[in-house]
Amino acid sequence: MTTSEWLTAEVSKLATKEEDYKKRAFFEYLTELCEEQGKRIEQAESELDGRLWNPQKW
Repeated sequence: MTTSEWLTAEVSKLATKEEDYKKRAFFEYLTELCEEQGKRIEQAESELDGRLWNPQKW
């Protein structure tokens, strides 16, 4: 489990336990933000791998 997945899971747990609407909305948004950050990190890593393994630059 990556750090991003762990953080998303923990924030989701907090959101389900929270009774206050504003706090629950905040945790829901934070969950979405964590997932988006995970996607962006993965895309950046893939781009870096693609640039490093470009055979035209060998």
